[in-house]
Amino acid sequence: IRSHSTTPFFLYMSHIKVHTPIFSSAHFRDKSKMGAFGDAILELDWSVGAVMALLKQLGIEKIHWLYWHRTMEPIPFDPFSRNPNSKDTVGSSGYVKNTKSEMVQLRGGKHSMYEGGIRVPAIVRWPETVTPGRETDAIVSLMDIFPTVTDILNHTVSNHVIDGQSLLPLLRDPRSAPPHEYLFHYCASALIPAMTYGKYKIHFVDQYTDNECYSTVVMPTPLIYNLDDDPGEQHPLSTSESADIQLLVKDILSEHESTTPNDLFTQLDTLMLPWLFPCSNFPFCHQELEEKEDFSDLNLI
Repeated sequence: IRSHSTTPFFLYMSHIKVHTPIFSSAHFRDKSKMGAFGDAILELDWSVGAVMALLKQLGIEKIHWLYWHRTMEPIPFDPFSRNPNSKDTVGSSGYVKNTKSEMVQLRGGKHSMYEGGIRVPAIVRWPETVTPGRETDAIVSLMDIFPTVTDILNHTVSNHVIDGQSLLPLLRDPRSAPPHEYLFHYCASALIPAMTYGKYKIHFVDQYTDNECYSTVVMPTPLIYNLDDDPGEQHPLSTSESADIQLLVKDILSEHESTTPNDLFTQLDTLMLPWLFPCSNFPFCHQELEEKEDFSDLNLI
């Protein structure tokens, strides 16, 4: 950031926190009231704050667009032992108000196509463009980051099909129309487990549990939930209630599949090819800090 403070730059900062195994530096250990999970969140919060403090120190905090998001929801079980994790170690998938103003817990977690596995928060800070304190419940995707950046730069990408949509209109006015009419949710193959269409959530495959999106068992009739009334996805609509939506979804799905190749691959297909992963000094994939961090002025809980 310091070396590029006078020129446009793009910084992608991917925290390993908060993910199993839950850990934190000695300066943050046992400082929260939520155990190891809380300590890790405390350190994550400090790290984001350190970046923002540097932008302010350099006098460029008002002209830079900061986009913070959570990549996934909590892991409800240990990935190795498959034993259940407690909320004290992984947190909660969150609660959302339904149309009756009732707080409903989202179903599922990581590896799930339920809302508890894919609905995550995002925060945007851009003082000269985004009005502070405003909120939107529009559904967006990480695919939207690239077209948003190109839109900010007034750059047109003409030689590639871009699935994402620019978020710039939504950032300027949260009341504007959502960028997506529908979104498909992929898991570990070209098979589409679920999609979101307006206020409806459609599940195409049979998830054996709330946290298994890898199923290849396609259900004869998709399950459809009204997320406004039932964000916890506990009560699928009846066949008569969802008949019109079923027809629309069938046409949308058919059109989408006609434009996608059959040989799609995911990160799970490349786990054994480490040279394809971003790494500053392969094969070690770590880098010593140029300067030691000073934690002496931290005000910890």
